[in-house]
Amino acid sequence: MTTLKFTTGVRFQGKRYAVNAVVNGFSKEETEVLVSGGLAFVVGLPSEAEVEDGAGDLGKPPVPPVDEEALAKELDANWTLKELKTDALLHGIDLEKVPSKEAAIKKIIEEGKADAFLAMLEDE
Repeated sequence: MTTLKFTTGVRFQGKRYAVNAVVNGFSKEETEVLVSGGLAFVVGLPSEAEVEDGAGDLGKPPVPPVDEEALAKELDANWTLKELKTDALLHGIDLEKVPSKEAAIKKIIEEGKADAFLAMLEDE
């Protein structure tokens, strides 16, 4: 199952999802519809079972890649450079010598830790 973060408020299959809601449990087909429609983006990586299951799905379209631009916007909107550096330590990323907020966000995304940062927003 895939975890998505909604970029807009939406009603999908009889359920309402608020802007910035992070929800787990979407199938590959549901993910394709929501992401291709610009309503949500994938957060995190698929489980090992999903990767193995995908090997036999040659006729189906692949799940879209993580939208790095949307992740960068979300991180930029919710953290200052100082906060990014502090929270990065919690996730094992050294941003001490990173000169700018943009460079810090790029490194967080490259290290695959953006979903961990976004999960912190849910805890607030």
